[in-house]
Amino acid sequence: MHRRRFPVYLSVLIIGMLVGGYLGKVLATVMPDGVAKDFFLTSITGHFGPVTIDLAIIALTLGPLEVTLNLVGILGFFIAFYLFRSFI
Repeated sequence: MHRRRFPVYLSVLIIGMLVGGYLGKVLATVMPDGVAKDFFLTSITGHFGPVTIDLAIIALTLGPLEVTLNLVGILGFFIAFYLFRSFI
């Protein structure tokens, strides 16, 4: 039963991070410059790629993949997890 819920958990958490990321973009335009804006919107970016898989019949190139996290995105992640756990 728990194995079937993993894709649902993963989907909810990814959606939470996306909503948090978009909220961070909105806050970046609304908040005045200062310490609070720097604290909430300072981002860490990780990336890799491109990765090529060549199977003689078909070749597939993935990437580059980039993940950008900030505090608002992480808060969105935890809020989505909390809401999912409490309502479902």
